[in-house]
Amino acid sequence: MKIPVYFHENQLAFHPPYEWDKRGYAPHPENPERVRAILSALEEAPEDFELRQPGEIPIHALQQVHSSDLLRLYHLAEEMPEEEFFFPTFFPKHHQKKSDPDNIHHAGFYCFDTSTPLSRDTFTAAGWSAASAHAAAECLASGETALAYALTRPPGHHADRTYFGGYCYFNNAAVGATVLLRQGTVCIVDIDFHHGDGTQSIYYYDNHVLTCSLHAHPREHFPYFSGHPDEIGLGAGEGFNLNVALESGTGGDEFMQALTEIVIPRIRAFDPMWLIIGAGMDTYKYDPICDFQLETDDYRRIGHALGELPYPTLVVQEGGYYIPDLGHNIKTLLYGLREGKATS
Repeated sequence: MKIPVYFHENQLAFHPPYEWDKRGYAPHPENPERVRAILSALEEAPEDFELRQPGEIPIHALQQVHSSDLLRLYHLAEEMPEEEFFFPTFFPKHHQKKSDPDNIHHAGFYCFDTSTPLSRDTFTAAGWSAASAHAAAECLASGETALAYALTRPPGHHADRTYFGGYCYFNNAAVGATVLLRQGTVCIVDIDFHHGDGTQSIYYYDNHVLTCSLHAHPREHFPYFSGHPDEIGLGAGEGFNLNVALESGTGGDEFMQALTEIVIPRIRAFDPMWLIIGAGMDTYKYDPICDFQLETDDYRRIGHALGELPYPTLVVQEGGYYIPDLGHNIKTLLYGLREGKATS
């Protein structure tokens, strides 16, 4: 059976020209070419992948995950002149200032970095990205397939209920989880190089969602302030958050060992009804902003191991910035997942 792939061309509308980070002024790595590379790779195998266009996401689906103030700010940005970008550069402590989502100069209250600008196209691209995750989750929930892929861009795992950052505006995995939670528990396993701090935050007090993340250790890598192993959840969510922080230079064997010996046993113990994979390909050895050493075939191994789990699976695209191999890497992961499901 073909793997359904959800994507809308409006996700290409947003194209920030540069970012400000520890490297200084640099071309923005989260750009439309990432999606074009993935689409090109998938279109080479029409016998395996079926491209589908999502419908417009209902506003309540976004409101279930994100605050009304955040939505108001994004709508405000739609009034900006074409080709103008607003980069938040002032970040007040939340207890010090009163925020106004109808003032673009207050965007720093809702953001945590200087790499995630707003423009008139932000809501369009991010909204359709969330729509792709929403539609893929509905496809999975319908029972039509056991594996669906949301080609989400911009990515989402750094976005919280009330803030954006890390190139993320809406938390696409959480949007998909909201659909699946209607029928049962969910596990979100994030394999991006960076910790999914937004996803963790959204479910930190929730025992219906197990969040698992394998990522670079935050002592040295973005987002720095979260992703430590002692962050296990609070209240009802205590014990339902798992962070596996890996060292710089981690290769495929070390990543697989952490996945199979720590993460997968925890998923099996939780025994969710649904599995969501945050598919970050920035663990690849040639990624320009990260420093893991995974090879292309490692993604097949990761996919196979997760595919053997007996849970219908939604794959949500996160990072990955080495464009020449990005499409092939995600295709390899999807093939591994399908092969794992065929043997389970």
